[in-house]
Amino acid sequence: PELVAHLGYGPDGGLLVKQLRGLGFTGKFLGGQATSQFIEVGGKAAEGTVLAENFALKDPDAGVQKFVKAFKAKFNTDPGAFNAYAYDALHVLAQAVQKGGASREGVHKGLSSGESFKTILFGDLTFNAKRRPNNVTLKELEVRKGVFEVTGREV
Repeated sequence: PELVAHLGYGPDGGLLVKQLRGLGFTGKFLGGQATSQFIEVGGKAAEGTVLAENFALKDPDAGVQKFVKAFKAKFNTDPGAFNAYAYDALHVLAQAVQKGGASREGVHKGLSSGESFKTILFGDLTFNAKRRPNNVTLKELEVRKGVFEVTGREV
């Protein structure tokens, strides 16, 4: 095949790409998760892997870099995507409480206000009538020299 797409967890993807390369596969590998475990398990075989994600340690966005620096200072380790998602989710919830009140109805009112919420990953986030985030785009990442780099192309 020209490419293999993997929709699974980081360590599993790292093992898969390593095994594929060991069998002589030279095509493109798409997928996995942008986790340190993917690169640790995949090693050199992970080079050139392309995936779509909202978070990357090397994202040049000032808000992302501020989050990465603060997280590392507090926890003495780099954050992953799940850390950034959790951070944003909690802050969106706190902003919804400020907008609508500290009750179930208040949170619903705040989230459905149509107003934007400040986030690390998505900037000003709004929700549509079906309660889905508006205008969320994924960033293309590629493993280069053992690090997930933002390619600059949106997915």
